[in-house]
This record gives sequence, structure tokens and C-alpha cells, in this order.
Amino acid sequence: MTISTLQYALWILGPLLQLGVAVVMVRRGLRREYPIFFSFTVLQVIRFCIEFPLFHYSYKAFFNAYWGLAAVTVLLEFAVIYEIFTHVFRPYEALRDMANLLFRWALLVLVLVAVVSTIAGANPQLTWRTAMIFNLERGIRVMECGLVLFLFLFSSY
Repeated sequence: MTISTLQYALWILGPLLQLGVAVVMVRRGLRREYPIFFSFTVLQVIRFCIEFPLFHYSYKAFFNAYWGLAAVTVLLEFAVIYEIFTHVFRPYEALRDMANLLFRWALLVLVLVAVVSTIAGANPQLTWRTAMIFNLERGIRVMECGLVLFLFLFSSY
């Protein structure tokens, strides 16, 4: 499998930027305020350090590492979204309880949708685990967009 110089640069740039974010978080003491996001950022750097050499060593090893770490990343992304929710609603006790309930129901619905769409839309080229991770990642992106939209719409209040 060949890869262009631009693709290499983009592949390396992401973890370098996340390493910079981790360093800034440590220097400013934000590591304690956002521990899950900090863990997510560090995991992305570690993930790169594992996957990059495997890509050049063995495609099968890279494939297994990629999808195994993608599953962990998906779970951590849910936790990051929850951390943002709790941080945003911390000053508003009544809204915080509602937001926690909403988040849990949205998570449950997303997992159920991912399971059902994995079973119903069986793609013979994908294993069930890979299809499940794809569907969960898609659900996370929808949740992220919804969270950002929600924060922008209600930030003035």
C-alpha cells in the first residue's frame, strides 16, 4: 500500500497537535479539570505511536491494532462528550439533572441504533465488529454536532 507525502504529513500532524494540546493542558492545570479529555488526547498520541510503525511492518497487525484502538477511542469519545455536558451544566442544577438524563437516553438509543443497523445492513465486506464501530462513530459525530449546535443556540442564556 503506497501513501503520499501529504498523507504522511497529515497523519503525523494530528498527533503532534494533540501532543501540544496535552502539554498546554498540563502547564495550565487543566488536566485535573478535564481528565477524560486529557486521557483521550494522550491516547491519540499513543495510538499513533503504535499504529504508525505497524503500518510499515504488517498490514494485518496494523488492521487489528487500528480497530481495537478505534473501539477504545469510541468509548472514550462518549466519555468526553459526557464530560463536556457535565462541565457546561455544572452551574445549573435543574438543567444538569435533565441533561444527564437526556445524555443517558441518547447514549442508549445510539447504541441500539448501532446494533440494529449493524444487523440489518450487513455488509459482506465488513466484520460485525467493524460495522458496529462505524455505526457508533457515526452516532458520536451526530452527538458532537448536536452538542455544538445546542451550546451555540443556548449560550446567550
